Amino acid sequence: MTSSFLSDLSLDLFLFHLKEGLGEGKEKIDENCATFWSNLPSEVAVSADGESQASSTEYLKLLSTIIKASANEESKAGSTEYLKLLTAIAQASADEELQDSSTEYLKLLTATSKDNTVPLVADPLEGKPLSGYYYPVLINDTYGLLIDCCFADATLNVPVSYLQDFKKAIGDKQGDLGKVWMISGYRDRAASPEKIAQSAYNKLVGKDWQRVQIGKFLGAEVFAVFSVAEPPVLIFIYPDRDRMNQATKFYDAWLRLFCYYSKINWSYREARQCSRGLQSSLGGINQTIQAINRSDFDAIALKKNIKKSADYIVQLSQLEIIRQAIETNIINYRHCLERIQSRAEKIDATDLKFLQEFTTTATEKYQAQIIRDCESFQSGLAVVRSLRETIAALASLEQAERDRHLENLIASVGIGVGTASAAASSAANFAEEIATTSPLNQVPLPQPWRNFSTAFSISLVVGFLCSAIAWRILACWRPKK
Repeated sequence: MTSSFLSDLSLDLFLFHLKEGLGEGKEKIDENCATFWSNLPSEVAVSADGESQASSTEYLKLLSTIIKASANEESKAGSTEYLKLLTAIAQASADEELQDSSTEYLKLLTATSKDNTVPLVADPLEGKPLSGYYYPVLINDTYGLLIDCCFADATLNVPVSYLQDFKKAIGDKQGDLGKVWMISGYRDRAASPEKIAQSAYNKLVGKDWQRVQIGKFLGAEVFAVFSVAEPPVLIFIYPDRDRMNQATKFYDAWLRLFCYYSKINWSYREARQCSRGLQSSLGGINQTIQAINRSDFDAIALKKNIKKSADYIVQLSQLEIIRQAIETNIINYRHCLERIQSRAEKIDATDLKFLQEFTTTATEKYQAQIIRDCESFQSGLAVVRSLRETIAALASLEQAERDRHLENLIASVGIGVGTASAAASSAANFAEEIATTSPLNQVPLPQPWRNFSTAFSISLVVGFLCSAIAWRILACWRPKK
């Protein structure tokens, strides 16, 4: 059926992965680097220390000059807003530097990879060879990867059911920030764009769309489906091959736009998780306050809640940083979309209002929610600080109490030792008389040992009794600190 066919059918995956998160050390940065580069073919192996290997001559020639992309090497060239990762991260003369008209970013070109791509290799489908490429970039602190898959013969008019095979050829790729699918093709003018798009979405995702937004781009009919459970899917049904070829010039701009889109959504998810952590910490703090009011607390519990109060301050700082990040990315998204709209409408009819609606959602829902959370949890900061001071005071009192007990013990032991010594000296003069009238007289010991045992026993008993009496008197007499 004609409504399910497209010429030059193409499937693109836009994938984004965080390169360096806030406060992450070298080990985590290297892990992010390895995770991102694992999305490229197995022949392209870029490890954290910058060593690359290639099993084929074709890749070896490419990688020998342009893939030295370790985390350290990327950072050396990371001052540019948008860096092509597969281009040489080294010397570039002035005539090799190109300035993009939409934003300031640097492309470093080499003779071996001017298009910044690595070929996608896949088995033919029903005798039809496949084509495609990997296009990796670095946008500030974010890795971006565009993977394209299509038939080598762009003139083929094929059923959209091949999208399932294209998706398998692309494979399961890792991107912690998010993914966006883009389906492209041009149609016979007699075919219904909406029916083609609906069928294409069903073949790619495996279910019918529930809510679709419609727009135009370079004269193409655009159908966008945004779902909570699935990555966004944008379907471009072009009127002819010429318009579709012109659309390829916008892939860099789409990479930026979808990067900002993904970072906004990811930041909002992180903010919600941070807010839940703050709420949990605040709950523990309230329980501690109630325990203090009931005088029902101990040193171990106090130490745990000191940590909770510290976590609260850290999480609140993180939430504020996320608020600033999402604000910046909303501005970047808006400006990037305006540039795409301005460039495209000079070529043909373009209406991207459905993408502008995300700016409203991000501003009025995401950003507003984070601002409210910041203000709400900021008010609890004074309580946290007061609690920390109270806990510190209680800990100081408990330490003082332990010191007082130690002082009493030392004093009572000293009194006991002193009285025992005095008793021993006094008893020594009467030890022999006492021994003859005590049970020790029945013990078969020499007289000197019998006298010593008698004096020692008397001094021990007297010392213990005096020490106990002194402990009791000191405990009642000394005021608590």
